[in-house]
Amino acid sequence: GFVSTVLFHPFDTLKTRLQMPRTHPAPAHSAGATPAAAARSTVAIAREIAAREGFRAFYSGFGPAAFGGAFSWALYFDLAHRAEITIRRRRDEGSAGIGNLWSSFGDHLLAGMFAGGITSLVTNPIWVAKTRLQ
Repeated sequence: GFVSTVLFHPFDTLKTRLQMPRTHPAPAHSAGATPAAAARSTVAIAREIAAREGFRAFYSGFGPAAFGGAFSWALYFDLAHRAEITIRRRRDEGSAGIGNLWSSFGDHLLAGMFAGGITSLVTNPIWVAKTRLQ
C-alpha cells in the first residue's frame, strides 16, 4: 500500500496530467480556445513538469493518496468481514448450518460487493482532493 504509493505516485500524477485538456489561446480571428494541435507524450509531460514545477510536483497530492489508500483498504476489509459474517449467519439460520461451495462463493461475492460499494462512496472525496492537488 504505502510503498507502492511512494514508488508509483509520480506515474499517477503523469496520468492525471495527461487526462487534463490542453488548450492554447485562439488566434485573433476565431472565437474561444482551441485544442492543442498534437497530443503530447508521457515523456514530454514529465519533462514539462520537471522543468516548470520541479521534482516535488510529481508528488502533488501524495498526502491524500497515502491516507486514502490505507483508509480505503482498512475500511474495505473490515466491512467485507462483517458483511460476510452477517450473510453467513442469516443463511445458516434457515438451513440448519448446512452450506456448500456455491453458498461460500456467494457469501464472498455479496460481502465484497457491499464492502466495495460503501468504500467507494466513503472514500470518493479523498480521491477527488488528490486529483485536484495534482
